[in-house]
Amino acid sequence: MIKKFIFLFLLLFSSLFISCKNETENRLYLNKNWQYSTEGTSGPFYDISIRDFSRLANKVENKKGYIWLKCNFTIPEELQNQTLTCYLGVTKVADKVFINDKYVGKSGFFPPKEFTSGEISSAYTISPYILNYDSDNEIIITLWVNGIGSVSSIPFLGTENDIYVYKTANDFLNSNIFLLLSAVLVVISFIYFFLYMFSPLDRSHLSFSRVTFFSAFYLATVCLGEYAVVFQGKYSYLIFEKIFNGIMGIVTANYAVSFIRDFLGHKDTKRATIFRKINVYLSILLVCIPGDLKHFYDILYVTYTLVAIHIGYAVLLIFKSIKEKNKKVGIMLIGFTPVLSSIVFSIIFMLITNKFVILIIVVGWQLTILSFLTILIHNFSKTQSDFEYLNKNLEKLIAERTQELKQTNIKLAETNTKLNYEKDRTEKEILLAANVQKNFFSAEVPIDSDWEIALYSKALAGVSGDLYDFYFTNKNKLAGLGIFDVSGHGIASGLVTMLVKNIITQEFEKGKNKKLSEIVGHINNRVLKEKGNIENYLTGILCRLEKNSIELVNAGHPFPLFYNASTKEINNLDNHSQTRCGVIGISGLPAVYESFSLEITSGDEILFFTDGITEANNENKIAFGKKGLLDSFTKNISKDINAQIESLIEDLHDFVGNEKINDDVSILILRRK
Repeated sequence: MIKKFIFLFLLLFSSLFISCKNETENRLYLNKNWQYSTEGTSGPFYDISIRDFSRLANKVENKKGYIWLKCNFTIPEELQNQTLTCYLGVTKVADKVFINDKYVGKSGFFPPKEFTSGEISSAYTISPYILNYDSDNEIIITLWVNGIGSVSSIPFLGTENDIYVYKTANDFLNSNIFLLLSAVLVVISFIYFFLYMFSPLDRSHLSFSRVTFFSAFYLATVCLGEYAVVFQGKYSYLIFEKIFNGIMGIVTANYAVSFIRDFLGHKDTKRATIFRKINVYLSILLVCIPGDLKHFYDILYVTYTLVAIHIGYAVLLIFKSIKEKNKKVGIMLIGFTPVLSSIVFSIIFMLITNKFVILIIVVGWQLTILSFLTILIHNFSKTQSDFEYLNKNLEKLIAERTQELKQTNIKLAETNTKLNYEKDRTEKEILLAANVQKNFFSAEVPIDSDWEIALYSKALAGVSGDLYDFYFTNKNKLAGLGIFDVSGHGIASGLVTMLVKNIITQEFEKGKNKKLSEIVGHINNRVLKEKGNIENYLTGILCRLEKNSIELVNAGHPFPLFYNASTKEINNLDNHSQTRCGVIGISGLPAVYESFSLEITSGDEILFFTDGITEANNENKIAFGKKGLLDSFTKNISKDINAQIESLIEDLHDFVGNEKINDDVSILILRRK
């Protein structure tokens, strides 16, 4: 077999470079005066251009049937008295040739067992006894077409030796070489399959194995004339086309996309997997449906469109890899250069000659496979070199890595010791700050003849950013209260609470004869001045208590809930939102504060709170919110105010479950006796 292909290869080059010049010049090209008929040798015949020989199926009704081509010629003097051969090139689907009504040969098989000879060219030796040397000769080519029908070359007559060399060279390029390639591809496929078996982590070896395997069978459509068993006309040409030109092409494209995916290191999403399977199964179903060759070739264009869409998915993966700056994408594009170039060349060739030569793309695809074979071999060799290097230097590398790990562990131990020291120091500082804050703030709830007060406050990090306070008259009567929330957590916010507590208390006591809104304005100015560059700010509500009313200023804080004992209704005081003013302690923002008054009678309650309770989330990331607060307050309103707070905290913990509350929580209930 190898000797045969070496011989054919030498014949190819001999035809290109050392063929006899006189023989190639002494050819009679039959490129004029052709006529065709679809009704038999008796006609009628119509003129046809040699350019239309590539699409003869268009001349036959429904693109299926017989067509007869006729041409008259005179044998020139230099070709007389020699054994001549008629060369037609590749014909589709089958042909018979008659010269002067004498049969000279056929190629392919006619119905009912129609079959083509593939890309093997047709050439027939002509007996000298049937030729007229002193008058015109007539050649009639009977062609069977079915969906496709063509004569690939300009028919010509030449010497037997000239056409033998010419036919051998063309058959080698068009068919023989692809039989050799298909055998090579099968061998490559098995090599890479076993590579994958030994190294399953690299899936590109498996997908490349599949691409080469199915590409080998797809080549059957090109080197069909080399398959002796098939060429006996015992099998359906339609079934052969469905399997090799249809299914094998679809499967090859599918595994080519898989190879691109694996080579670039991507994985198909669930949606992409479904899309690809539907595309492949639908394409295979479409090529299996037609009952004749004409409809098969019509469907094949639709199928190729689906294949192109499938390949579009691979293009998206390439663009994704470019965006991710994947270094392999450059190698991928280089590997696909041959087939991409062949597609461009085929399109240009089609625009110039009106012929689409699929053979060009087939060659480009085989060169692409060889390109990736080279790339994968290089990668494999590099991996082997790395293994050999590791094998030789393993002990040295282990010693180096062990020493590096030892040094790293020493550094980690030192860092861990420092972290533990800092952790202990921080915890002690937080505990000290919490004790200072606890002693600084009044933990006792004041007792007053006109008001009842219940209170709950819990810090997130030991030191609280929530601030509540009570203010009294000279006669030790409750004159007002405040609840504030300093931004941030930990020591910084705790220190700010102690700073602003003094400021608020001093300004409230100095402003007995001032409007409450004016007092809050003074508080804002002092906080801005005394906290300096500290970024913490605060929101809050400051209240002044009268006998039958309460005056409030809301500085960016959540509005309290109000229970009216006479109507048994609970309302959110955000209907006074026009008086909700900016926060305290942010420089550069206008600070205008306004107050509003609320009439209050015996049994009425006001529930003040910080946003730590409303922003607490459960495991589903759903906040307790104003609704949870309102529902709990409504449910427990008949209880005394201390029991109300206890129930509210229980409802909060039931809602959040095992989730952590991420902010300070403070609740204050004020009831008119």
